[in-house]
Amino acid sequence: MSFLNEFTTVCGNACTTGITFPAAVENPDCVPELLKSQIGDLVIVPEGATDPFGASWTGEGATIAYTADSIDNTAIDNTKSRRFRGIGSLSEKETTFVPGPYDMQIPQRTVTNLEFTIQNVATENRAFWRAMECSPTNFTAYLGTETKFFGKSGGVKLKNVVVQMPLGAGPDDFEQIILRAEIETNRVSLERAENNPFN
Repeated sequence: MSFLNEFTTVCGNACTTGITFPAAVENPDCVPELLKSQIGDLVIVPEGATDPFGASWTGEGATIAYTADSIDNTAIDNTKSRRFRGIGSLSEKETTFVPGPYDMQIPQRTVTNLEFTIQNVATENRAFWRAMECSPTNFTAYLGTETKFFGKSGGVKLKNVVVQMPLGAGPDDFEQIILRAEIETNRVSLERAENNPFN
């Protein structure tokens, strides 16, 4: 039974007992500048649209470039990607196991949970995210922090998509759009590009 990863083949298959480890930082005593992890960019790529980063996303550590005119938030069809700014996070991975022989636990499914809050609740944004409330499957996504982008070539699939537009009761509550979704990672974290082409 194979557990090949959709992002890389780092994990090999279930019968592999060893792995060839890649290099690590040469000087373990050197602490580099810490990287902020808040997700601020979400790019939605409809099926059939030009991948905004497809020409340059070559895997972990790539420097990506934005393909001109591939993102257009005014598009009314699936020919263009959309970009949203917000406040988001990606949770720690959760793996479910199935029992195997001799008390062996076989990893079956690994997911990480995305939560992304959009504070721009203009009519156009509400229309887009009301369509997302239908839980469509014909799109992929990329996630960006202040200095990095995360995903894989072609974008990652968001599963079990839930969109909320709550109206709080407090005097200082504001309208917002909240996306919650799962990303199935099959044990290995998302690939990281070494730049955010929008910053």
